[in-house]
Amino acid sequence: PSASATEAAAAAAADDADHCASLDTRVEPGRDKATVYIVPPEGATKLSWEYYTGKFPTMEEVDVDGGRGRTNHVLTGLDPGEEYPVTVLPLCLAPGDTEYHRPCEGFKQKGCSLKVKTKASKGHSCVLHTDTDYRDHDMIFGHGGAEAAKVEGVGGPEECCRACASVKPNRPYSDVCTRFVYEKETDTCYFKAPDAEDGREEREGYIAGKVVPK
Repeated sequence: PSASATEAAAAAAADDADHCASLDTRVEPGRDKATVYIVPPEGATKLSWEYYTGKFPTMEEVDVDGGRGRTNHVLTGLDPGEEYPVTVLPLCLAPGDTEYHRPCEGFKQKGCSLKVKTKASKGHSCVLHTDTDYRDHDMIFGHGGAEAAKVEGVGGPEECCRACASVKPNRPYSDVCTRFVYEKETDTCYFKAPDAEDGREEREGYIAGKVVPK
């Protein structure tokens, strides 16, 4: 490219950086989520968010309440101690339009990038319920399904709890494991979905449990 084209590209990049810096962002991290506080540009009516927690992006458009002023958005489905690239793009109504949104003046279609890092896990504790089962409500692991949602030859409910806590999410097919059931007779550990307690029932020989992050 010519010198003038290179200079123009550099100037455009600097201009983009200036506009992105004006957003004034602050991140409040959690272990499985993060809250991003942001001051959108004047006239912005929506913020477009994009971030990856698995194979596919999470894409959300959030209304800006009250025009200019600090607003916030919660990013969910994150893992402890991980860093996530996030793209945010302020959207403004097109002149004379009440529905069509476009990037606010000075902001490019690709949006502004920021890094969000969650808090590291400090381990976990286990809450156990004797003679209890979470019927159905198995975790869904995509391909492999029911076979992937259990581990055989487990030495007890505490080991079942540790096995659940160590499950690696395979989003969008599965999330982290926080519920489980241990079957005494077969030493089998079943990984359960987050809503597993909806299927709670008394059942002799089974121990249901919950993983509680510290």
